Amino acid sequence: MGCLDCFPSKASSVDTDESAENHSIDRPYAPQTMKPPPFAPIHNESCRVLGPWESDWEKSRNYRYVIYYIDNALLPKNKKKSQDRILEHIYQLADVQQLKVWVKCLDYTSKPGQDSEAEDAKQLYKNMLSATSRVDLLRLWDARPVTQDRNQATKDEIATAIETLREETELDDLDAKFQLEPAVVAALSSFNQGWILKDFLENRQNIFNDLEPVNADGDSKLQAQFFLQCRATFINLTSDAAAKPTVTINILPDVVAHDVANTIEQHFAVVDIPLKRRVDEARSSTRQDRSGIQLISLGNMDKGGTQWSHFDDRNKGGMDITDHLHLNVGTLDKLGPGPWFGPKAMLGSVDHDVDRATKRQAKNHALYSTKPYQVTTAEMETCVCRRQLADDQDISMGQMEPIGKSKTPQT
Repeated sequence: MGCLDCFPSKASSVDTDESAENHSIDRPYAPQTMKPPPFAPIHNESCRVLGPWESDWEKSRNYRYVIYYIDNALLPKNKKKSQDRILEHIYQLADVQQLKVWVKCLDYTSKPGQDSEAEDAKQLYKNMLSATSRVDLLRLWDARPVTQDRNQATKDEIATAIETLREETELDDLDAKFQLEPAVVAALSSFNQGWILKDFLENRQNIFNDLEPVNADGDSKLQAQFFLQCRATFINLTSDAAAKPTVTINILPDVVAHDVANTIEQHFAVVDIPLKRRVDEARSSTRQDRSGIQLISLGNMDKGGTQWSHFDDRNKGGMDITDHLHLNVGTLDKLGPGPWFGPKAMLGSVDHDVDRATKRQAKNHALYSTKPYQVTTAEMETCVCRRQLADDQDISMGQMEPIGKSKTPQT
């Protein structure tokens, strides 16, 4: 059982400047009359970091989570290490609140299966990614088998790009390939599967060894990643069915090419129309939370991710379904995620208070831990505050009158 009384409510920890002062390590407390504050030395680091998430953020159980994992040249080695650190911490957050977290990766696709029609379509997309000339791209598309594509939106996206290639005859072979790649990667992703985060962390290398690499540029995969998310969000917003709301978490490079950023913004624009309709129908500025898109940029300084911040600032009020968090990989590698990382990374795109509080009082929010090791739920449960709570409950139970026993002796 968690020591829920050890930590302040999220209202006090988020909205007041005195919160950080009240929970200073130097602040005295009386063990015989009150629980130790979360930043007191009596707490182990796992309890200090994960305890507030346990006590204040049960709301996280209302959502399912999908993390897009990058395994290509967009992230250098040190940032891939930070990406892994983030996934490991999110697993601990999920363990605390019993959350369902999935991982997707557009860098790989499944090996051939038994569905011949699906395999024909998949082979077409793989051949298009391997094509080296504009002529070959057009020939492959025109000779495609007539099948029921499992994702009509991506098929339409390819068809639009193909028509552009037909009209823009001055495009050279390389430009033609890059023009088409994002749509083909998105189409190929429909044959991919996702993995439960726990399984992914335990078997990642074996998982990737059993898949085929996708032969495309990292920028193309990133554009496809946002195309897929925005299409899923569009479908979610236009559907009458009340599916479980989804938060997608994107771990991103600090900076991308402006052309890539512009394309991603066009994908976001697709969502604006149904989003505005939802807000107008609700007649409220309350944030729509059917879908949330979390952007986590990894940089070498405390400030960065300007392009991703722009996406965060596109919409306000009820239409704000995007949130941005920038992390300094040097600090993250040295200290690990802190108490405020969980609420920000998991709920920043769907919780107005989290988004607003972070912007207003960033200095009071501990995005980073204070110890250079991975915090765990197992260590959290060994914290002295939890043992003290269990002892207090045992004493209370021992002092209770047995049920059914009379207080006066029978004569």
